[in-house]
Amino acid sequence: MVTSDPKSITPREIALLSTDDVYKKLDSSRKGLTSAKAAELRKRVGTNFLPQLPTPPAWKKFLLQFRDLFAILLLLAAGISFIAYILGGYDLYSLKVCIAILCVVLMNASIGFVQGYMAEHATKMLQKLVPHNARVLRDGEEAIIPTTELVPGDIILLEEGDDVPADARLVRAYELSTSEISLTGESTPVRKTADPVVETNLAETELPNLIFMSTTV
Repeated sequence: MVTSDPKSITPREIALLSTDDVYKKLDSSRKGLTSAKAAELRKRVGTNFLPQLPTPPAWKKFLLQFRDLFAILLLLAAGISFIAYILGGYDLYSLKVCIAILCVVLMNASIGFVQGYMAEHATKMLQKLVPHNARVLRDGEEAIIPTTELVPGDIILLEEGDDVPADARLVRAYELSTSEISLTGESTPVRKTADPVVETNLAETELPNLIFMSTTV
């Protein structure tokens, strides 16, 4: 039986465990999963891929930028300034204030729209970087499988030049470093270790025994 639901195990939790405890936590072993066990897990946790959520058209995404509280308050302020312009005998100062506020709202919406577009583009690029196949231990033997069929508990075999096909915890490593430029933008290789983490104040991406999808060995 699985000792816990694989979906409920957090990266930080798995990083704190010893190698033997990792196998126990994921109901795996040094020989990897059996084909039957992997098929059962795949039915429970689904396939290993970044989901492509339906996105609204560009004009709708731009209009959605006006829904946040900051934009609404600024629009109200612009409306009050315009009313003051009308009631004040077409005072040009009130009109200038109204136009200035509207320019700020449009600028804020444009920045939010561009940031959202860049985030979507980055997600699509990460999906393209994921390798189509992965080398794993299945039934105690090396096998090549589609990356979509990876499940928690699979032992992935990696060597220099390989792209990491899924977020994973290292259980054995020799002088291993990964290039995480696609993840963090940093070009300097990051040293990795299979030892359990002892520091608790690190961000998940800084945990030295975790490797991440789309990075390179």
